[in-house]
Amino acid sequence: MTKCMDVGDANPDIAGIGILLSFCIQAGFTFIISTGSFSIEMVYIYLRKQRALEVIKSRAMGKVPSLHMPKVWHRDAHSWFQIQETTKWLLERNSDIQTATGISLLVSALAQEKTLSFYHLHLVYDTVSLVAISNCGALLFSLDSTAAGIIRYVAIALWAILYLTYTSIFGVRLKSWDYDNPGHCYNTNHLSAPTANHPYVDNIYIAVTCLYVFTTLLVAVMRFNYMVPLELLRYGVAERGRVRKGGLRGLFLIILRGRSLKEGSLNEHKMSATTQYMLLGVAFAQFPLHTYTIFTLRRSNESLLNGSHDEQTWGFSQVGAVVLLAPNLINITIAVKKQLDWERRERDAVGNPSTADMERQEEDAKQLEEDVKEVEESLEALKIKQKYQEIPEVVLHQETEDIQLKKEETQPKAEGIQSQMEEV
Repeated sequence: MTKCMDVGDANPDIAGIGILLSFCIQAGFTFIISTGSFSIEMVYIYLRKQRALEVIKSRAMGKVPSLHMPKVWHRDAHSWFQIQETTKWLLERNSDIQTATGISLLVSALAQEKTLSFYHLHLVYDTVSLVAISNCGALLFSLDSTAAGIIRYVAIALWAILYLTYTSIFGVRLKSWDYDNPGHCYNTNHLSAPTANHPYVDNIYIAVTCLYVFTTLLVAVMRFNYMVPLELLRYGVAERGRVRKGGLRGLFLIILRGRSLKEGSLNEHKMSATTQYMLLGVAFAQFPLHTYTIFTLRRSNESLLNGSHDEQTWGFSQVGAVVLLAPNLINITIAVKKQLDWERRERDAVGNPSTADMERQEEDAKQLEEDVKEVEESLEALKIKQKYQEIPEVVLHQETEDIQLKKEETQPKAEGIQSQMEEV
């Protein structure tokens, strides 16, 4: 096994410990918030369904349905909906922060691409790949056509273009792999087999992970998690009674418009939430892979750097990268305050509803009737299914009895014919 003895000069602005930790922490924060958002949506769906079932039960018993909203952890569906909106807001802000830092790191790396060692090229690749997790989470749970939303999508698209450009350059530079040329090799202890052929295995790793990143992003953008109906894909979307937009423009409007948690049926939301969670799990599978690669590669090669202690020093770039985590804490504080303010306004509005509260009550009543209708249809469909499952068994049992009866009737005749033939 040939070992790389010189991986190049240290570069704390690219591979400093503060920069690596910052990206890893932000990606983990995104996963936690996204998982919480999924759980909140499932609670919201459960409460809507329970309320509809209570109304159906009351009507069946001849009672006046109660408009009391079931609660989970002392919170009703309206409160959970507000919490869901808050988590989406957090995801958007976290995605914006990590996209900005990812673009900065990519621009810096592309500016130095001719002088960066292969070791640093690999570290940068794995580090910026973590940005895809935040972007995927933001696309999954917060898609809108506001000015801020469009700017966010443009930033994500810019990051994707820079990421693809950087990956292509990295792959091309790997062709000049040379153990005898300083900076043109690195050690892959605990990352690949000792007999692995470089840069062949490295190109495979880059191709698979890059394809993985873009696949998860494209699926998130296409909104498969919202189960867009085929009618909308065909005719486009109608915005408040306006003319429908068909073709590619209609599809583009669908992608940008997104759907609120209060839109759609219970089954649609359940399928949507399940698909979101599955896709989020697929996207987050990159986190342990790239994190392991970053720190394993660093541990195997940092002692071979010229001036390796520089990457351990907490200089301006390292401190700056960690300071960029502060906005996440600030956003959490703001989100908690917004939620508490909303709950205080809700308590103050009891007995003295505003015009907005009355409009929301009307929308809530309409939504309740839609939920009741959907649950009734589901129950009726379940009864029909059970009925048809029982019918084949009855028919089969009846057919068996008929066959047995016919057999008993024909048996004496057959015996009579046989006896006549014997007499002849």
